[in-house]
Amino acid sequence: MHKVTIEDCRRHQPDGDPRWQESFYVGWVDLENRACGANHISLAPVGHRDTHVWSWTMVDGEVIGRSQAHGMPMPDSDYDDMKIGALHVRSSDDPRRLALGVDYANGVMLDLNFAASCDPVELSLDRGDVVLGDRHYELMGQVSGTLRTPSRSIALQASGWSDHSWGARDFSTNISHRWLWASFGVDFAISVFGFVSNDGYFPFGWVWDGGEIHLVTAVRFDAVVADDGITPRGCDARIATASGRRYHVKGRVRDAALMGGVGWHAMNGLTEYECGGRIGEGFLEVNELKVLTAAMKAELAL
Repeated sequence: MHKVTIEDCRRHQPDGDPRWQESFYVGWVDLENRACGANHISLAPVGHRDTHVWSWTMVDGEVIGRSQAHGMPMPDSDYDDMKIGALHVRSSDDPRRLALGVDYANGVMLDLNFAASCDPVELSLDRGDVVLGDRHYELMGQVSGTLRTPSRSIALQASGWSDHSWGARDFSTNISHRWLWASFGVDFAISVFGFVSNDGYFPFGWVWDGGEIHLVTAVRFDAVVADDGITPRGCDARIATASGRRYHVKGRVRDAALMGGVGWHAMNGLTEYECGGRIGEGFLEVNELKVLTAAMKAELAL
């Protein structure tokens, strides 16, 4: 597993591939306040690709702030002080820490501080024929700060998840996936994916437990999706790691918000989780299969 350096946390030079992009994401969930949000930046300088911001904040089941800005000019700054659209990212010389400001220009603003529970964990998103980024690392931890609306101010003590990816990205290769992020405190958190590609099903991810990182080898999500075909309702997941640990995670989605833009979309479910008697919070995301895999086409003689 590659050790992520502070240089990895900065911006990177494109390699000339027209699919090259660099993305940055911070998501947070405060179950007690029934509040959550997601913030995504994509920088795509090659081949006139779409540089964009996707951001939303939800309270009591209602999205009270959203920014969907596409075709934006490339910012000159690095992540240590980057203003782009509604977002203001301020990273530090510590890979575990960053700050995020959000201003939706409708009276809804956030001032957030993210502190990871452990060092960044690098994983590969390129599973099978999926092309989502040559390099990718993740963090799980805690988010504190303030959410202000025209009518009130909410002090947040939330769980947080962040990632940073760069390299070639083609959303059309990610034909179906599941993502479960569950945080149970500073000592225990889970981030697992299940990707479907033409080469099969690929589960991966990591668990922070007992002061150690445990890489995931198998995941069965048993996710339930609403009649609209996109909104997650819950899951009854079983997770296995290379270290031999096993986890049974049950999730119940309280609220959900649409995330995405050109080429990709999914519903993020604000989810209450239970594992081993502990209650946690996070997101459950389900993106159902929309096209036939190569094996399906062969079976149907297509």
